Amino acid sequence: MDEFNAILAWYPQPVRRLNWSRLNDSGGLSGATVFRGDLGTDPLFCAKRYPSNSDPTDTAQRHRWLGFAVGAGLPFVPRLLPTVAGETSVTHSSRIWEIHDWMPGRADFAERPTRVKLIDACMAVIRLLDVWRSIGTRYEPSRAVQNRLALFAKWRREPPSHSPHLTMLTNTRARDAIARHIDCAESQLLPWAGVPLLCQPCVRDLRHDHFLFDADRFTGLIDFGAANWDIPAADAARMLGELAWDQPELYELGLEQFPRGFGPQGLIRALDTASTIGSIIHWLDRLQHPIAFSAEIVEARFVQLVMKLERNGTRPVALKLSNEFSSRV
Repeated sequence: MDEFNAILAWYPQPVRRLNWSRLNDSGGLSGATVFRGDLGTDPLFCAKRYPSNSDPTDTAQRHRWLGFAVGAGLPFVPRLLPTVAGETSVTHSSRIWEIHDWMPGRADFAERPTRVKLIDACMAVIRLLDVWRSIGTRYEPSRAVQNRLALFAKWRREPPSHSPHLTMLTNTRARDAIARHIDCAESQLLPWAGVPLLCQPCVRDLRHDHFLFDADRFTGLIDFGAANWDIPAADAARMLGELAWDQPELYELGLEQFPRGFGPQGLIRALDTASTIGSIIHWLDRLQHPIAFSAEIVEARFVQLVMKLERNGTRPVALKLSNEFSSRV
């Protein structure tokens, strides 16, 4: 707690006096650390320490974007709490910290998936990206496309050894699933490789655990630590792949919600499958090294990714470049 107390010293006295507690495993698998600040039994704020490889420049950019969204009246985006000096982050021992509103609700879509919840979540993402689009747009190759193709190339060049953090069965299942689907997934993304596409600020990490609900009502979107420039199709793909990967009807319903400005549906589907394969490859590589979270959490998340790839495979898509989303200029 010594480091955290040093962080709190930058904030107003009422914030320091809250009942702060560290939340086990709530930082997910990114390596983040999360504290919750309560007044009595009411949670008020969330304090987050970013992973050690976080870039201060990227963090400052994300904070500007979040402030823009809050200023535009989006109630589901957390408000960053400024320090006494008016800053939205604190750096201590080369680690970046922030404090923002505690967002109400639970990430329970997997336990209680409904059409209403999915549509509300889609509308929230659409509203957010509409607001962020007003910050600016530019044509450049998609980070999502480039990153996934780079992971595929790395896999072909030097596939990682079996991870000591996973069972032999899980290791084998993952490799078999990748072998069955990587060629088709790669062929679907290659037409978009290096093509300048219409990019804008995007969330880039719309995980299941980041969508909060109170019953059927969408209440909050959290964790913007990966936000950066990319194509909206990447956000749509990650969101639907997380929330509706095992619900085909909900997946198609969600796909219908996104307007044409998010990109062709074929690209969204292709990015979804490629993201699953890329995530499996990334984790097989990362799990060659010591981890800071329990093996049970890692195994559960990893098995879900493998099951998703096994069940859905590579969805057939029709890929066609459109002048509306790409430019050679």
